[in-house]
Amino acid sequence: MKKTNKIMKAQEHLVLKDYFIAKTTIETLEIIGVRKKILKFISKNFDFEILESCSAYGSNLYKLNLLEFFNQEKCFLCFIKLDVNEYLERMLICKDELKQVA
Repeated sequence: MKKTNKIMKAQEHLVLKDYFIAKTTIETLEIIGVRKKILKFISKNFDFEILESCSAYGSNLYKLNLLEFFNQEKCFLCFIKLDVNEYLERMLICKDELKQVA
């Protein structure tokens, strides 16, 4: 029973971390002035693989201690070392690809 509780807590932690990363990324993109149309698309189609590929941390993004973010003065996108231009470009490509499929 203890092992099951540990697994459930770990899964819950990952879900909350995913939510925090997605929500904070979108909020920060809004703050820096990304167009509402692309923000709406990103909100509906948030893709962690694209985010990871545009971050200097890559797949280690999940290993970041997010508490460190609160103890500094960098914006979240700087904290995760996100190449914002590349990220937006890849999300626009994704949007175009989804339009073509539909």
